[in-house]
Amino acid sequence: MISEWLVQFNNTENQLIITELAKKYSLSREEYVNLINLMIYYYIITDNPNTLEAVSIICDRIAKYKNDISKHQNNFFFKECLSLFLTQQEEKGNLNRIENFLNQGFLFHSFNSAFFPLINTQGLMSEEKPWDLEEVERVRKIFLKNSNKNIFGLYQGKEKTPIFFANNLISSAYYGISSPTFFRKFIENKNKYFNIFSNRDYEMAKESIKELCEGLNENDRAIVFSFFQKYWDFFAEDNLPYVAISTKEKLNIENTIPSKLPNEKETDYILRRILETKNEMLHINISRNLLEIFSYQTFSFSTYTNKKAYS
Repeated sequence: MISEWLVQFNNTENQLIITELAKKYSLSREEYVNLINLMIYYYIITDNPNTLEAVSIICDRIAKYKNDISKHQNNFFFKECLSLFLTQQEEKGNLNRIENFLNQGFLFHSFNSAFFPLINTQGLMSEEKPWDLEEVERVRKIFLKNSNKNIFGLYQGKEKTPIFFANNLISSAYYGISSPTFFRKFIENKNKYFNIFSNRDYEMAKESIKELCEGLNENDRAIVFSFFQKYWDFFAEDNLPYVAISTKEKLNIENTIPSKLPNEKETDYILRRILETKNEMLHINISRNLLEIFSYQTFSFSTYTNKKAYS
């Protein structure tokens, strides 16, 4: 399965390449993880575990788009690189490997490393959460009585929550870096402080919570700050997320393969299949034996801390 490719890809040479690029370009957590994803896709496409051939191409594009790295721009960057890799393979007359990969219908669920002990023993459980539900509810009620109803976004505490699966590593990674969603929403203060949790910017997170607590009485403010610090330490300690991998066949999901459009180039068709937006929101429990788990932690990310992104 895909783990065999990831084991071969995850060699010392590639680890050093990625770490050096992170330092050179001061990559954020999202950029860093998606650089790994891009090199994984390059390996899947080319069957070449030595990614040195692609590094100069990737570096050029990082430098070109580094000044505007919004989520949309990030996706555009990866789309262009993937398109270039596919074109190279088409010229060599070798697209069978990526076709086989896509036909297997892989699904990816990226998650905060704080979830790993639970998922590694029990699998993905809609109702299991590694935090104190009563503490979350206490903070939610503080803001409900102050008319700030969306403090945790759509999170409703004790309800079962669906498990998000993406059909490609890039979409999955963005979700995992921001995981868990309820805590990211809490930190971002209705998007006034976008991406500060994803980038583990502790000082900005404190400013966001301080602003959020304006108007609260002293006791409620103390409860909120205590909650913030406890779960910042718990969720922000991870360097990089994990990815749980399965297939549509294993999860009894129909693997619908889109048709090639009239006059559509082969590379455009494959690229559309890699990046198509249909994801799966599953209200089911998935046992551990149906999953493979890949850790981005295996790539040296020690230059980053839980306080802020590397700079």
